[in-house]
Amino acid sequence: VDLLKLQAGGGPMADLAEARALRRVFDSPPPLVSLKGALGHTLGASGPAELALLLECLTRGRVPGTWGFETPDEELGLAPAGGDAGKVRRVLFNLSGFGGNVMSLALERTG
Repeated sequence: VDLLKLQAGGGPMADLAEARALRRVFDSPPPLVSLKGALGHTLGASGPAELALLLECLTRGRVPGTWGFETPDEELGLAPAGGDAGKVRRVLFNLSGFGGNVMSLALERTG
């Protein structure tokens, strides 16, 4: 995984659960990005909207910094950041939905 798109919805308990899960899966997490601050909460459209934004960013070769993110939470231990995405080939796209539904979508660039 070259990039991980966090759910990072801003809820303390949900963000902590996501951070803990990532630390269980990855010895050292890949670069992280969160798009929630750029789009806000678009209710049922948040997944497709974030996926479209992420795919366009990857097409352009750059992911944005996380809007509104200034100081890492020590308990979370994660710091999403933007930057060059020209060499990103595999992305793990985390998303939480209403009612506690959680999913991860694995994406791979083939071209």
